[in-house]
Amino acid sequence: MMYLPEVYAWVLYAGLLALAAAVVLRSVKMFSVEIVLLAGIMVLLDGQLLIFAGMIQLVISAMLLLGMLRAIDRNYRLVLEKTHRIPRNLTYRGADGARASFL
Repeated sequence: MMYLPEVYAWVLYAGLLALAAAVVLRSVKMFSVEIVLLAGIMVLLDGQLLIFAGMIQLVISAMLLLGMLRAIDRNYRLVLEKTHRIPRNLTYRGADGARASFL
């Protein structure tokens, strides 16, 4: 079992949540970046590089959080369009509103 200082535990938690968000948002690129970054954080465990990796992790987590919020908003607008409560924008010209990735 590896020892992770409590000071940097929040970086690991943010990384795990960001990894889950990358899976939910179906972003293979972001999932790969998260795996590499989390592996780097687990190996480094001390020094300036860990602080830098922690800052990168927080930025990526914020980007994924914004992506989740945009995906939720898009889904809500798509439901409103399909129930004819707002004019068609996402489903214009026969499109079904599906996306491969939300990032």
